[in-house]
Amino acid sequence: MDPLASGGAEGDDAANPWRDEIVRTIFGDVGLIRKDFSCAIERKILLHGRMYITDRFICFYSNLFGFEKKIKIPYSHITCVTKENTAIVIPNAIAIITSKREYIFRSFWDRDECFTLLRQCHDASRGVVSPHSSHVENSSSPDPRGRRASSVPGSPVLGKQGSTDSAASSGGASSNGDGSGGGSGSGSGSG
Repeated sequence: MDPLASGGAEGDDAANPWRDEIVRTIFGDVGLIRKDFSCAIERKILLHGRMYITDRFICFYSNLFGFEKKIKIPYSHITCVTKENTAIVIPNAIAIITSKREYIFRSFWDRDECFTLLRQCHDASRGVVSPHSSHVENSSSPDPRGRRASSVPGSPVLGKQGSTDSAASSGGASSNGDGSGGGSGSGSGSG
């Protein structure tokens, strides 16, 4: 059994020192761990694990049958966070877009709570006061560059532009050839 799966239930807002210690062992110093959520990252297959939202990073850890996946995304590299649907109608996914890669996390039980917390932490990292934290747009149409539109009204891009994506992705596989290769407009054009 994965030691992180039982540590820190989603409804438990109290500090969990056991969970915090394990997260710091896996990811290093990530700041204050605000909450964790059960979800899956979309790759060639869905890799189920836990998302840990801290005041400095979004961390994801999965360990299925010895295939370990670690992702650590600094808020400063995030350009867009949107709510997404699975199978067109199931509202249980979140897309996190950086300057180099798009991460799609699916299978949330409480997507709206996670999304709100992500927005609060991202805004806080940029020094933005968000008076309308409950007002969000559900992005369903891509923008002309092939990326999803921003979920922040009046703000086409969240975070800093031009920064490099140092999101750590390590484990059983090296960098996936998912077509994000840093170039714009590359790939087949059909998602």
